Order: sequence, then C-alpha cells, then structure tokens
Amino acid sequence: HYKIPVLYYISPQIWAWKAGRIKTIKANVDHMAVILPFEKSIYEKAGVPVNYVGHPLAHHLNFHADKIKLRQILNLPSDKKIIALLPGSRKNEIERLMPVLVETMQLLLKKHPDLHFAIPVAGSINSSAITQYLPSTPLPLHLFNQQAREVIAASDCVVVASGTASLECALLTIPGCIIYKASALTAWVARKVIKISWLGLANIIAQKTLMPELLQNECNAVAISQKISSMLS
Repeated sequence: HYKIPVLYYISPQIWAWKAGRIKTIKANVDHMAVILPFEKSIYEKAGVPVNYVGHPLAHHLNFHADKIKLRQILNLPSDKKIIALLPGSRKNEIERLMPVLVETMQLLLKKHPDLHFAIPVAGSINSSAITQYLPSTPLPLHLFNQQAREVIAASDCVVVASGTASLECALLTIPGCIIYKASALTAWVARKVIKISWLGLANIIAQKTLMPELLQNECNAVAISQKISSMLS
C-alpha cells in the first residue's frame, strides 16, 4: 500500500501459460519493461503501460566473431567441422539428454568422420555430470568450463537444450536444432497449459521455425543426427 512506483523489468511468460496473471500485474505494476517484441502488444491490449527495451543478449554478443581466431583460443581444430552440444544446466536435463547426445555423436561420425564436438559445461554442474556418460572409446570431443558463447560462435552447427542458450545460437546465426526431454508427467501437463506452438525463444520471437525442435520422443539420436547431417551438407 506504499505509494512507490513499480517498474517491472522482464515479464513473466504470460504469453505461454497463466495468461490471467496480467490482471494481477495491472493492479500492482505501474510500468512494464519487456525484452521480447511481441510482449508489448499483449500489455497494450490489457491497458498496462509498457515499453519494449530489447533483450540483454542482443547487446552482449559479438555478431562478427572471428571463427578461426576463436578456434585457436579454444584449442579447437581448424580443419574440422565443429558441432557444439549444449545439454542444459540442470542435473535432470543432463540425465535425459547426455545419453542421447553420445549416441548422436557416434551416428554423426559414421557419416562425417571429419567432425569434432565441443561441450561447454554449465557453471551450475560439475564436469563429471557430463563425463560419466562418455563411452570408453574416446570421441573427438573437447569439454570447456562454461565459455558457451565462445564455443557456439566457433562452431558450424549446434545441438542445444531449449532455454536462453538457444536464443544465443540464433543471435550468433549458428544453425542447429533445439532438443528437450521432460518426464512423461511434466510433458503431459505442459501440453495442457502451454498455449504456444514452439518451445525455443528464437522460434517464438520469429513466429516460425528458425531452429527445428526435437522434443520428447522426437528427441532421439537418429532424428538429431539426420537434422545436423542435412545442415552440414
């Protein structure tokens, strides 16, 4: 009840689920500062004062990164195609996605033996969370302590878990596909409550499929390797 003006920076995802929250926002917020372009019209229609201020990622990425120089800095081979793999930053994401990504690497190498893989390990997990899934037969693979942006920018293609990293890939104009696996219950609930056609932020913003999305049963090594193989060729 204090007469303090409230500026709300970065909107909750009312466009995806619980759209009714906009009534609470209207009652308690004086001005919205939104980071996704389509959010502005949502608040305007509800009569909430709003400005679109742009996404912070767009101001922090080097859109003209020198691939050759980056590969030298990261000690990645300059004569191979580099595939960046980003399996997420949470333990449950790693558990569901790393076995699929290991099989994907093995399938891709059969068709493209000149590939090299790079995994930037998120700061929220230990590298052992990744390495425990690697086979005894060595793969052409580098692990990095974070450095996701540099690894993405140095790559030819990406396989990325849905989240902010997928938007970074699109902003850096690196082709690839978005993957995700949730528990059966979570996926069932999501289908009931989420009102949008895509999961990846780049696709939601563009309102079209810029990056193919392979989710749940479609998130398998055969499907992912086929998508990446077609992009490579």
